[in-house]
Amino acid sequence: HHYHQLGSIKDDQGDYNQAVEYYQKSWALYEKNLPENHPVLAISCYHLGWVYINTEEYQKALFHYEKALSIQKQMLPPTHPDLDLMESII
Repeated sequence: HHYHQLGSIKDDQGDYNQAVEYYQKSWALYEKNLPENHPVLAISCYHLGWVYINTEEYQKALFHYEKALSIQKQMLPPTHPDLDLMESII
């Protein structure tokens, strides 16, 4: 959780390379310790996608947004508004 928060701070500061580093560290820990469809993994993917949008690395952003959507589809009902939001971003 702390790595994710540090990533968020660095993202807000515009230090995107550092943000990616912290988000990736948090993702690795989440992935190791949480079920594959845990909501925190979707949030983590979404934030990585956002940073990649800011660095204009659109293929990486798309990959992470699609991963977040895939996780959300596993855990949310098909009519949940978050699914519409993610699909509109992609």
